[in-house]
Order: sequence, then structure tokens, then C-alpha cells
Amino acid sequence: MKKRIVFISIAIFIILFLFLLIDFIPPDDMTRTCFLVTSRRIKEFVNDHNELPKDLYNLPKRKKANNSIKDGWGREIQYNILENGKVMLLSLGRDGKPGGEGKDSDIMGTFDPRIENDYPFGKNVDSRNFVNTQ
Repeated sequence: MKKRIVFISIAIFIILFLFLLIDFIPPDDMTRTCFLVTSRRIKEFVNDHNELPKDLYNLPKRKKANNSIKDGWGREIQYNILENGKVMLLSLGRDGKPGGEGKDSDIMGTFDPRIENDYPFGKNVDSRNFVNTQ
């Protein structure tokens, strides 16, 4: 009986510990990580096809990487090609609306896909100043 109580106690402790790990990485950090992986995938597409992809759906998959094109809140990353040839990735933040402050602020990263070491780092911005997000 005593062994069973110890076993159950350890099992409950492990379950609680695992539960604490869920959602450990904040959504805004997950979004920035997604920007970096997605930018790498865009660069691979450009290297293979000599042009920018029209959207994010047909990007090459990276082994052992999260190939999601969704931000940390589960919404698709917005992809825009700027006039200067750079790429802008945009998340509308926690509230999913342009603008906002704190966790609701938008996250934007721009990079030049022709430059190997140029990556988006995802700055908090008010997207109403950059693109039409309708």
C-alpha cells in the first residue's frame, strides 16, 4: 500500500511538472521563431526557383523544424513583398487587429531574401503604418 501511494505521488508530481511546461514559450516569442524559420524557407525557395514565392503555402519543408506559417496565437503570418524586393512578415499580435499595445501590438520582421545572413527579428510595431491589413 505504501509503495502505491509513493508511485501515485510521483505520477501526480510528473503530471503537474509536465503541465507547467505547456505554454512555456510565450506566443510572441513563438511568432519571432516562426519568422526566422519561415524566412529561411523563403530563402531556400528563392535559391531553388530564382523568384520569391507568391504565398507561404508551397515553401520547402525543413527537417526537424516547425514549418508552421501561423503565429503564436494560431493565425496565419501575413506575407508581403515590398517594392525594394525585401520581404515583410507580419503578425497582428494577441488581439488579431492592426495596432495595439503590449501583447496586442503587431510584430513585423523585414529581410532581404537575396542576402544570406539577413533575417527578420520581429519588432513590435503598429502595422497600420506599414500595410493595408484588411
